[in-house]
Amino acid sequence: MTDIDTVIQAATRAMCEKRFNEASEVLCKALETSSDLDEKGIILQHLVHLYEIPFNLNLEKAQSYAAQRESLDPSAPTALANAYFHLYSAHDDHAAREWSETSLRRALQEHDQSTLYSATALTGLLAARHGDQEAMQQMLGRLAELVDSDDATICYGDAIPFFESLKMADAQTKAKARILVGRITVRIKDPDFRDRATAVAKLL
Repeated sequence: MTDIDTVIQAATRAMCEKRFNEASEVLCKALETSSDLDEKGIILQHLVHLYEIPFNLNLEKAQSYAAQRESLDPSAPTALANAYFHLYSAHDDHAAREWSETSLRRALQEHDQSTLYSATALTGLLAARHGDQEAMQQMLGRLAELVDSDDATICYGDAIPFFESLKMADAQTKAKARILVGRITVRIKDPDFRDRATAVAKLL
């Protein structure tokens, strides 16, 4: 049996101290001994992160562990994690959008409003980066529907990068985004993202 909290704490501490080989050993041993699918998914996600760290960057290994997680748990959150990986680590917008749209479909099927919100925001960001006006409007509309959700696990700050990407959008889009930012800001718990929301509202 794996004490997942102890494993993650030990691995995280090793990563913070740049003892990357030790972090890998801790995580790989836990992956081998764990029989719990949820625990394996958590461990695999930390292994992906281990090889995304700039001082330990190995995108081939990171993608291999991401593929293992997808095989083990082809869920909306897994697809969203893959989308973030391809956007921010592999710098592959095309793959990121494919995974974000996969996450959207799965979240709808799984009735997972938290992941649906984050995947909507990410899909909107990617659409904005490539000038896809139709998708941008669709994602703004979906965010508007999700803002008042009673799902307490929604991370409202995930939409801020999307809104920041709209500073040069047309007046109608900016007006729609500004109203949404106002509704979302009060729900953001992280002070840094709340400050970013306040700042972007002034620019829209």
